[in-house]
Amino acid sequence: MGTGVTEITLAQLPGVIGRYSSVLYMNDPSDTDLIKTVAGHPRTLIINLGQLLNIASGEIQGDALAADELLAAQIGPGGVGTSELATDALAASVAGRLKIATNYFDAATILKAITTGAFTEANVDDAFAAGAIDGSDRLKAASIGDDRMASSIIKEPGRIACGRADFAGVATPAITVTIGAVVYQEADVEDFPNGVWTNGATANDSAVSLAAAINGDTRAGNLYAAVVLTDTVFIFARTIGTAGNAVIAVSAGEPVVVENLIDGAAAAVKQAVTIMHTVTAAEVAVVGGAPEVLIPLPFNPTYFQWQVYDSTGGIYATEITARGTVTVAATPVPAYFKLANNGTADVQAGDIIRLVVVE
Repeated sequence: MGTGVTEITLAQLPGVIGRYSSVLYMNDPSDTDLIKTVAGHPRTLIINLGQLLNIASGEIQGDALAADELLAAQIGPGGVGTSELATDALAASVAGRLKIATNYFDAATILKAITTGAFTEANVDDAFAAGAIDGSDRLKAASIGDDRMASSIIKEPGRIACGRADFAGVATPAITVTIGAVVYQEADVEDFPNGVWTNGATANDSAVSLAAAINGDTRAGNLYAAVVLTDTVFIFARTIGTAGNAVIAVSAGEPVVVENLIDGAAAAVKQAVTIMHTVTAAEVAVVGGAPEVLIPLPFNPTYFQWQVYDSTGGIYATEITARGTVTVAATPVPAYFKLANNGTADVQAGDIIRLVVVE
């Protein structure tokens, strides 16, 4: 200790205080003396706080601090570093979680902590325990009256385009058939290179040879395949989608009638609805004409199908000769289906019209 400084242990403290005075007071902060006796004689008193507070090895042990004696506001930023917290200081258990104050983690904090794309379709199931998100949680916002539940949803896988070439007779020599940008040339050769075919002796010979040339073509850009039925070559796109829709062209004056590849379509998710309508007496009681039935639709359909059942749900043995049509929406009138009877085999009151429409 320095000159004039007396070190006092915890065990000596009661006796020492008695020697100095029974009355101690703090001096003015500017005064160099820490403690004075009543008589005014300066004395320096240093107390070993480590022993007084029972602090060993830099730790606060036991009940040295009473409840609420050390407040969060008294710990400055960085007062306790991450490295100073022992592993499992706050256990990942029910008891540990109960130590975290309610609403400690708000939505903004959690979203900020999770990086964009952290949860993907591939790992979301691994990130949440089985049953953490059940079906009722995912669908609880929807109801029967909700527009999300008003109709079924279907996924169309897409369509493959199809065209044809009908041979009315034997193809003439050197005829060309062009599909999209791919040219097929007729030639009387033994070893057919890509894109070459022969007319043969009959219309069927011509069709078979052209189909073989299309199927065996390994040139870049060949997107087609072919099937022969009698004298007709049916030509298909090799992939789903609108790219398969292509023009077929034939040399002028040739005995071949062609139809371009059509109906190729991409995959799509669409709405679909099935409507069961019971024909009323008013709908068939038309004065001066055959009865007509109108059924409004929730969207403009690209496809529809209808059928009539009797009142017991059985399909009519005799065909109903009415004609069903769809009129697209025109504000304020929605799209609607019309069953226009012709007076020959009409629907009757109590009959059931089953109508299926697809967006």
